[in-house]
Amino acid sequence: MKKSLARGFTLVELLIVMVILGILTTIVASSFSSSQEKARDTRRKNDLNAVAKAIEVYFNDKGNYPPCNSGYIDGFSWGDEFIDANGTIYMVKLPQEKTSTRNYYYVTEGGQNQTYAIYARLENDQDKDIPINGEAYQYYSGTDCGVGSGCNYAISSSNTTPETFFPLVDE
Repeated sequence: MKKSLARGFTLVELLIVMVILGILTTIVASSFSSSQEKARDTRRKNDLNAVAKAIEVYFNDKGNYPPCNSGYIDGFSWGDEFIDANGTIYMVKLPQEKTSTRNYYYVTEGGQNQTYAIYARLENDQDKDIPINGEAYQYYSGTDCGVGSGCNYAISSSNTTPETFFPLVDE
């Protein structure tokens, strides 16, 4: 009679496999998280560019940019329709941050409203569009993007820079 040997994994082999799976899971989870941050930042940049285009159309119609009120386009909230008193629709819906702790920040210069800037806070600190001074990342002092610190990304009308409204400082 022939004896069959039952073979299985040893405890050490099982532990090694579990450690390898744990390491792979950690790597995948961290890269997935990083990808999500980059995707949200891309959406933020696209949102600001879309608002800028609508504001430029408004400027072409009115001869000035819409006035600001505490970081908002005066008379509108982020997430509202952007429409003038004559019924001209500039945006069906002003983009709004998806999280309740973040917001966009709009500002014009006082008086004639001939310049503007729009600010946001990007999540990925390694983003190439975040201003950097040597080794220190910078943000726009005085802005409020709702995350406990200033905004670190901005676009503006072609006749000014975002630093005209708020100076860059090191984080």
